[in-house]
Amino acid sequence: MTTSPRQTVLQLQKEASGEVKSIMDQFYTELKNQTPVDTGRARSNWRRYRDVNIGRGEKQEVISNSVPYIQRLDEGYSKQAPAGIVNPAWEKANKRGK
Repeated sequence: MTTSPRQTVLQLQKEASGEVKSIMDQFYTELKNQTPVDTGRARSNWRRYRDVNIGRGEKQEVISNSVPYIQRLDEGYSKQAPAGIVNPAWEKANKRGK
C-alpha cells in the first residue's frame, strides 16, 4: 500500500505528538514525586494547563506551581531534594521517554 507524502507527514506528526505527550505526562508525575513534603502544599499545588494560547495561534502546555516558596525548593533548600525539583524530574522523564 502506497501512502502520499502528506499522509506520511501527518502520521509522523501524530507519532511525535504522542511521544511529547508521554514525556510531558511523565514530567508532570516526576515533578510531583520530586517535590519535598512537609505539609504537602507544594506537592499538591502542581497544575497542568494544556493548549495555552501563546500568541499567533500557537499553543503549548504549561505546568506551574504557585506556592511562594517553590523556587527555594527548586534551588535545593530542602534536604529531601538537595538537587532541586525541575531538573531531576525532567532528566527522569526524558530517560523514560526514550
